[in-house]
Amino acid sequence: MAIPSALRSRRFRDQQAQNFLSVVTFPLAQYWFALPTVAVQKVIQMGPIYGDPRHTGVSLTRYQEREILVVDVQYRIFSRSPRRTILETSPDRFLLIIPRSDGEWLGLPIDQPPIIRRVPQSAFLPLPPSYHDSGNISCLADTIVEIADSEPLFVLDPEKLK
Repeated sequence: MAIPSALRSRRFRDQQAQNFLSVVTFPLAQYWFALPTVAVQKVIQMGPIYGDPRHTGVSLTRYQEREILVVDVQYRIFSRSPRRTILETSPDRFLLIIPRSDGEWLGLPIDQPPIIRRVPQSAFLPLPPSYHDSGNISCLADTIVEIADSEPLFVLDPEKLK
């Protein structure tokens, strides 16, 4: 039987003392965003998207015999038209499936595979009220994630994306 080294025991004890949360992270425009992993039901490759004749950033797709409301997060967050249209499908686009409180599914299209990160709970910081009140970026929770040597992650509020 191997005897654990003091260094390994100390490292394990330090990891246990720190609470970690898992977040799904993805880039939009030049910023990084995050959603708690518990808020994302699954990530799928994006299929055909239908019905946005007025270019509102809201359309539909079907997955597992269900209609999914697809919300163009770039349009909602930045209140401007994205570089590509929501109706464009390609093998490199993905859809984050988020269950809504009313039982429906919401799909958020992203251009790159998301990254799951384990983040210390201490890295979650309140968004400065003046920044939030300025309306600079909409659909945010009142939280950002500050990670050393990395850009901040803006935490999205799934309820504000509707």
